[in-house]
Amino acid sequence: MLAFSQAETLAWMISLAFLTGLVQESGNPATSALIQDLIPPEHRVNAYAVLRFAVNLGWSLGPACAGWLAEHSFTWLFLGDAATSAVFGIIALFALPNGNPSPPEKAGWSLALKDIATNRAFLGLAAAQVFFAFTFRQMNTTFPLHFDRQGHPLHVYGWIQAMNGVLICTLELALLSFTRKGSMRGFMGLGYAILASSYLLFFAGNTVATFALVMIVFTLGEMFAFSRQSAYMAHLSREDMRGRYSGFLSLSWCIGSSTGAVLGLQLYGASPTILWMLCSVFGVAAAACVITSGRTVPNSQYK
Repeated sequence: MLAFSQAETLAWMISLAFLTGLVQESGNPATSALIQDLIPPEHRVNAYAVLRFAVNLGWSLGPACAGWLAEHSFTWLFLGDAATSAVFGIIALFALPNGNPSPPEKAGWSLALKDIATNRAFLGLAAAQVFFAFTFRQMNTTFPLHFDRQGHPLHVYGWIQAMNGVLICTLELALLSFTRKGSMRGFMGLGYAILASSYLLFFAGNTVATFALVMIVFTLGEMFAFSRQSAYMAHLSREDMRGRYSGFLSLSWCIGSSTGAVLGLQLYGASPTILWMLCSVFGVAAAACVITSGRTVPNSQYK
C-alpha cells in the first residue's frame, strides 16, 4: 500500500494490485476456522455477526474519511491503509489464540479436495459465491464509477459508502435475532436476491437519494446473507478440514469478484442497463444454487 501511493504508470499499478490481492484475503480462511474452534455451532451466526460488526465499525468511518482525503491527497489514503493494516497484523500475531490446528496428515489439499468433491451442499454454496461475488463486486467498481459520472461530489460518495457500515453495526444483530426462526438457506437466498436486485433501483433515476436507497437495499441483502453463509459453511465443513473448506470458498468468491471487476466494467461501458439486469439474474442464480443443493439446517439452531 505504501508503494501504491507512489505508483504512476499502469504497469506499476497492475503489479502492485496483483501483489496486494495475493495477500489481502490470506487471513480469511484462518479467521473462519478460528471462530469454528472457539464458538459452538449454536452461537456461530451471532459470532460471525459480531465479527462483521467490528469490521463494519471501521468501514463506517473509513469511506467517510477517504472521501474527504481523496479531495485533498490520495497519498494519505494509502498511508492510512498501510498503517492500520500493520496494526492489525501485530494484534493478530500477538493477541489471538492459536485455535485447534489439524494434524499435518489431514491438513493437505489433496484430501480436502476429495472430500469437497463429495459434498454436494458445499459445492452448491461455492457455486453461489461465484454469482454473489460478481454482484457484490459492483459496489466497489461500477457503483462509484456510476456515481462519479453523475457529477456528484466525492465526499458525498464517502458518506453513502459509510451508510453500509453504520446500518450493519446498528441493525444486523437485531435482524438476525428477529429472523431466527425459519430456513437458514431460505434467508441466505433471500439476501442474495435482495442485494443483487438493489441495482435495479437505478432505473428510477441517478440522484444522490437513489444512490443512498440502492445502498440501503444492498445492505439489507448483505445482512440477511453474510453471517448465515459463514455459519452454514462451518456446518458443512469437516472439523479437521475447516480451514481448507474456508479457503476453497474464498477461491470461489475471488473467481466471482475478479470476473465481476473485469466483466462488470466492460458491460458498464457498453450498457449500464444490461449490467444492472445481469446482477439481478445472478442474485437469483446464487439463491437457486444454495436452496436446491443444500442440507436442511434450521435457522433456530443458530441462536
